[in-house]
Amino acid sequence: MTDDASYLLNDGKERMVTGNCHQVRFRPSAAELFPEVHGLEITPRAAGKPSIELPTALLPHMICAQTAAHRLSGIF
Repeated sequence: MTDDASYLLNDGKERMVTGNCHQVRFRPSAAELFPEVHGLEITPRAAGKPSIELPTALLPHMICAQTAAHRLSGIF
């Protein structure tokens, strides 16, 4: 889970994805699916849609990492 973007890095021996692991961003309608975000502040975005921004530090049960990788073996 990342902020509003994740990036798949090319040209490596591993499939690697990187993104902002310190914040997750939800649309206000996410409160219908995730009651935990109901009532949280909606942040207006200068160049985008309104969002509920949640620091992952408030989610102690989550393990955060800037990147995630899966080693490719036997494919190339």
